[in-house]
Amino acid sequence: MLVAHNASFDVGFLKVWSQIYGLKFAYTYIDTLPISRFLFKDLKKHKLDTIAKHLNLPAFSHHRASDDSKVLCEIFKIMQERLKAEHKIENISKINEAIAGDFNYKTARPAHQIILVKNYEGLKNLYRLISISHLEHYYKRPRILKSLLLQHQDGLILGTACDAGELHTAVREGRPFDELIKIADFYDFLEIQPVANAAHLVRSGQVENEDKLRQINKTIVSLGQKIKKPVVATGDVHFLNPEDEVYRRIIMSGQGYADAEEQAPLYLRTTEDMLQEFSYLGQEKAFEVVVKNTNLVADMCEEIRPVPQGNFPPSMDRAPEDLEEMSRQRAQEIYGSPLPDIVRERLDKELSSVIGHG
Repeated sequence: MLVAHNASFDVGFLKVWSQIYGLKFAYTYIDTLPISRFLFKDLKKHKLDTIAKHLNLPAFSHHRASDDSKVLCEIFKIMQERLKAEHKIENISKINEAIAGDFNYKTARPAHQIILVKNYEGLKNLYRLISISHLEHYYKRPRILKSLLLQHQDGLILGTACDAGELHTAVREGRPFDELIKIADFYDFLEIQPVANAAHLVRSGQVENEDKLRQINKTIVSLGQKIKKPVVATGDVHFLNPEDEVYRRIIMSGQGYADAEEQAPLYLRTTEDMLQEFSYLGQEKAFEVVVKNTNLVADMCEEIRPVPQGNFPPSMDRAPEDLEEMSRQRAQEIYGSPLPDIVRERLDKELSSVIGHG
């Protein structure tokens, strides 16, 4: 049994290096981060040193492995006592049940996904989800809750997205195959992307090397075969041409990203580029994910105009009359009555344009 704070981060490294040294990683682990959010709701931050200070534990050298381990042990002992005393929780499964029932979208780890519109019902649902995410669930960025997505899923097509997506992350973390199937089954199509897109995972040590990234893609392909869902090779395109990365670099630098200079090649690749990229899957499978399944998903979508042609002014009783009356009254207050010809002519022109076009 392992106990860690923000366990997914540490466990990810442990799994990678266990694999490098040929060791089996089959440990159950407890993450004290969600437990802290569950028990200490008054805390704005849940860093290890913040929790220790909140619990009046002695000062320690934060980010030194031995000191962090010792203080985490003391924190976990207090957590166990409070879980038992305040919530009657005495085993791991009960911890999970309690935390799951105490969901807070602000502290949940968000995941990327791709949402495509199949028809006009889907377009309406997408607009609804976007509006709710901005108005009701905005925290640092707009968030679409999975529960709401399930309510408004009609007419939408869901893809697993990039290495920040739920499925890629789960494969990378070494989740059991049955769990991966459950995650993948939520989506309409699974995505694999060029290894260079996720090179930052290798640089940060979260993934051993590029071969491991290819293995992750192969696992996703096997998941698609298992649950009979199309696997599509996508590019996570953020700009058109390779040289256009400079604009994204500028934006990311302004947002404070430390690796802004290490831009992934997120340009629009040609079909030949993509076939070459995924040649390690074999010629037939590469053609399937690059060409066949891409067209399959595209054919699911009707031709849709995000904004219909025409003008759609709001309908309000006496709006044209009231606007003209208030405008002329205000103009007379400023310029006198009768209005000078130059003012009257300009006012007639502006009112005609506004009223005539809504």
